[in-house]
Amino acid sequence: MANNSPIERTLAWWRIDRKPTGEPPSAVRALVVTVFAVGGSLGANALLVALAISLNSALRNYSHFHFNDYGTLTAVGVVVACAAWFVVLRISSSPRWLFFRLAVLVTLALWIPDLYLFTKHESRDGIIWLMLLHLAVAFVTYNVLVRGAPARPLASGATVALRAKGAVFAPSDSAAEKSGDNEVSLGRPIFVALLWGVILEFIVGVLDVIYVPFNRPSGWVAHHGEAVYLVHALLGVGLALGALYVLAQALTTTALARAERGAAIGGLIGIALGGVGGVLCYEKFLRLYGVALMFLGVAVAFFCYFMPLIDDKKGRSTFPAAPGRGGHQRPHEP
Repeated sequence: MANNSPIERTLAWWRIDRKPTGEPPSAVRALVVTVFAVGGSLGANALLVALAISLNSALRNYSHFHFNDYGTLTAVGVVVACAAWFVVLRISSSPRWLFFRLAVLVTLALWIPDLYLFTKHESRDGIIWLMLLHLAVAFVTYNVLVRGAPARPLASGATVALRAKGAVFAPSDSAAEKSGDNEVSLGRPIFVALLWGVILEFIVGVLDVIYVPFNRPSGWVAHHGEAVYLVHALLGVGLALGALYVLAQALTTTALARAERGAAIGGLIGIALGGVGGVLCYEKFLRLYGVALMFLGVAVAFFCYFMPLIDDKKGRSTFPAAPGRGGHQRPHEP
């Protein structure tokens, strides 16, 4: 039957079909590849900066060529890209095809702020080299991930079972059947609400960076953009309370789906990272690291709360909290 929904047609064009052709890399391999991607990107950027300065000594004092400036943002961006690659491996039957196009789109998006620097009459040569830095990060990160952490082959017969059940990933036919039959869910609405909360927090965070003076003296409240600052803080507190509630439910729910339990833990970690970043913004000399940590936390929370929404396994039951039991319980077998 043809897909009539615009969303379904868009997902089909982007090959987001939730039919992975292999297992994601192991956690150890993922960690090693992430370290190599970050190190390789930082090394490539350092070489480009050194080359730029050797060709044009006037760029030696260019603010965007300071390591604490481009290094922090590069590391955060690469970690987010690595997380995106492992999500793509789980949601697409053509992960390299999809990831390449996402890398191109993200690089073009990152060039927009660079082009904006022309309107501020900054060094033309510096801006061009800055764009080359972004291109180098995309090139290094893409190749390290797709070559260093490709999908592992599924066990014999697992692909057929996965596609028949519509599951995102399972290591074997028997495991897929067990997870579909016995796992319970907290329900999609709670993760949808948290996901929208994270998106809203990101939008307000961007407005915060734009309207609240970045170079203001050390302190909590600025003299400009106080309303945006306050909304950003209140949203963060609300998200933290929601994340704590979901974690409590996850820890007291019997036979909870693995994706949801991981999302509850990982989402809280992401929001905690954002909170630590917000605290660092109090001190002026730590503000850059604080902003980078906040955006990293938002990215981690987004991917964690997004995973249960694409884990479309059948046969799960959703329960209201059992009175006096502190959470959801596995249903009694008839």
